[in-house]
Amino acid sequence: MKKLPLKICTVSFFLLFFVLNGAAQNEKSSVKNFLWTLKLPAEMQRGPMQVGIGGSFYFERETIGAKHYANLYISFSKMNFLGIGIPAYKYNGKAYLANEMNVIDGLGTSGFEQLQITSVKMQIQVLAAQPNAGGSNSFALVNSAMGSVHHAAEITKDTNLDHLDLMWAGSYLQDLNWTNSSGLEGRISNLEKLKQNKADYKNIIENADNAYSRKNLEEARMLYQKALTILPSENYPKTQLAKIENAFKEKQKNESAKTPEKPLDNSDRTAQPATFGIQQPVIKQPRDQNQAPRQSNAEIAAAQMAEIKRKQEQAKRIETDLVQKAGSLSQSFTYANAASASSQAMQEAGLSDKFFNSVEELNAEYSRQMQIIEEESNNYAASKAASVSSYIDASSGTGTQYDHAINSSMKAIGGLFSQIKAEKEERENKERLRAEREAQLAAIESRRKAAVLGMRTKLFELFPDGKLPLESHHLKQQQVYIFAYIADKDFLLAQENAAIALSGVIPIEKLDDGSFPYKPAVASSLKKFGTGKVYISGYYLNAEDAQKMLDAFSNLASKSSLQVNRFSFQQTAKKNAAANSQQQNASAISKQSAERRENEKKGDFWND
Repeated sequence: MKKLPLKICTVSFFLLFFVLNGAAQNEKSSVKNFLWTLKLPAEMQRGPMQVGIGGSFYFERETIGAKHYANLYISFSKMNFLGIGIPAYKYNGKAYLANEMNVIDGLGTSGFEQLQITSVKMQIQVLAAQPNAGGSNSFALVNSAMGSVHHAAEITKDTNLDHLDLMWAGSYLQDLNWTNSSGLEGRISNLEKLKQNKADYKNIIENADNAYSRKNLEEARMLYQKALTILPSENYPKTQLAKIENAFKEKQKNESAKTPEKPLDNSDRTAQPATFGIQQPVIKQPRDQNQAPRQSNAEIAAAQMAEIKRKQEQAKRIETDLVQKAGSLSQSFTYANAASASSQAMQEAGLSDKFFNSVEELNAEYSRQMQIIEEESNNYAASKAASVSSYIDASSGTGTQYDHAINSSMKAIGGLFSQIKAEKEERENKERLRAEREAQLAAIESRRKAAVLGMRTKLFELFPDGKLPLESHHLKQQQVYIFAYIADKDFLLAQENAAIALSGVIPIEKLDDGSFPYKPAVASSLKKFGTGKVYISGYYLNAEDAQKMLDAFSNLASKSSLQVNRFSFQQTAKKNAAANSQQQNASAISKQSAERRENEKKGDFWND
């Protein structure tokens, strides 16, 4: 048995659901299940890196004339994000694994659980498990919205359909759509910034530790505070700052203890002359009313301790204020990151990188992407306003009523500008999304039109110009059956709005001389019913076969958006043809001879 060559069969979506009514044998294979793991296409820059696909399928034979086809019927029951062992996601061309992300941000598999696959487009290889049973290894283009693949493989009349299978190893994804990835992609964006922050933090801590070991406490304190603004949740710089403050306090205390007591001031006493042992009377000097009373040693010590306590409280207030401002700066940074993630999510909401099989599917995804833009716009405005507010708290003065009034006004203005910026980004991204939708609509329409014209090409391939029996065929049957269609083939394959004339089943009887009428004579009788060339389909030995093929032709013509104009014609050979058969056949013989010579040159006589 001759083995058919390997070929790639890519069938248009609009042709896939068409099944020729009554033209195929009702032979089916048994139903088989499949559960595959397929990888994200290498050319896609973002998306789940592995996808689980599951469902069931079977084959059904279709016979048209001398050709046999296997139609594939497939249904999908599972389309899941699947990471074998470790969940993984590709973003901007880079792979992100859940375990590696967890080491950096400690969020485990957060964001991965929310991913949902909505549709897939894939090339599935149809495998002839036993090549000697007939058949060919072909590829069929399938997506999850389909129910069948028309002519998935060409087979022979002896092919056992249960020997056909779908080959996982030879199949691959071409495209897929998914949802609920904005949270994960936002986490990835923050992850990259966090990695940079950790690198900066590590460098600053090394410099701070170096300054601390050199007893340069002022420099060390400044560096530990800077590290704390980058990663405010870290405890190490807080511990080091506490040590530095204690060192400053101890130093102050030691310096105060070493201060000598002030000696008594005797300069105000009046010098007395020597008396050589003679007691002199004590003369009391009048006290200056403006002279401050003398302080005792205890009073001096108490004043010094009060000054030390005042400086300690002042240092504590400064430390508290620094910590508060560092916290505000950290919050401002966090909110700014959130605003940046929302802005990026709005920019990434789109349709251009997706494939849609229908306008309904496109509109559903368009509405979902619009909702994402609106939600992220609100998140952006809130995060941006919070970032501005926290920055004002970190950089402005506090304490007075005037400070509070200024800060409140600045925060209100900042919130207004944030809202204006959010509305601008939302408007720009919505306009971009609308443009992408129009482009996708144009692409769908282009594919639909190409599919329609492709079906018409298939129509002419399946129903070529036929023939009538010749005397050399020695056909003993007195009557055969045909049907005819009249069409301008070039026009039908170029213009979508076109019409075709289609007859009913026409019985053709033998003439009195025992021969059948020549094909040109019959075609000439039919030309008046339409515009273009007359094509004869047949001949068929019984009316039932002719009717089945006629129904199949009519069905496919309607599916290909042709306007079908039906007409009826009855060939009564023995009455009509007897009167003028000699004249028509003489002319037909001459014309047919010329046609035969031309067709022999083309190697396509009667399309046999």
